[in-house]
Amino acid sequence: MAHSSPDGDPGTVTPPAAKLDVRKSVIMGVIGLALIVLIFWRVIPQIGSYNEAIDSLQSMTWIALGVIAVAVVVYLAVYGLIYKAAEKSLTYWQSQQVKQAAFTISNGVPAGGAVGLALQFGMLTSYRLSASSATAAITAVSVWATFTAWASRSWASLRSQSPGRGTRSPGSDPWGWRSWSRSSCSSPS
Repeated sequence: MAHSSPDGDPGTVTPPAAKLDVRKSVIMGVIGLALIVLIFWRVIPQIGSYNEAIDSLQSMTWIALGVIAVAVVVYLAVYGLIYKAAEKSLTYWQSQQVKQAAFTISNGVPAGGAVGLALQFGMLTSYRLSASSATAAITAVSVWATFTAWASRSWASLRSQSPGRGTRSPGSDPWGWRSWSRSSCSSPS
């Protein structure tokens, strides 16, 4: 049911405000916290050692740690902007929340891709996007993510196959453009 605007003008209609279900939010928060604890307690120790990670961090210089900290802050600051680019009506924080939540669920739980997709759709529609706008935003973000993953893997593959890796001299081509262009653009003999 629509309500008239606060100034009493019956010609303008404002939609009702969304209500937060506190009970549901607390339950979801507890489930999320339980998943995080499970991941750090059971999953990560199977992949690597916390002691080795701490030893590696302790052996780093302050400059190296600072570079890592700055890179993490910049990464987190721009990570969600892809949704802002795909759907202009989202705020910065909304785009960050959708991207972070979807990534976490997709990579942290079994069958997370399907759950993450549903989560993205639910979050976007909760921000008052139409179903078609939410679907279009998810599609645009997914296509972009697929393209960038493909491009970075292709670039890494090209770099690993470039001749002369490890024998660079001052003034050489540090990114491999010249050697790549010679090998891929030369005419067959």
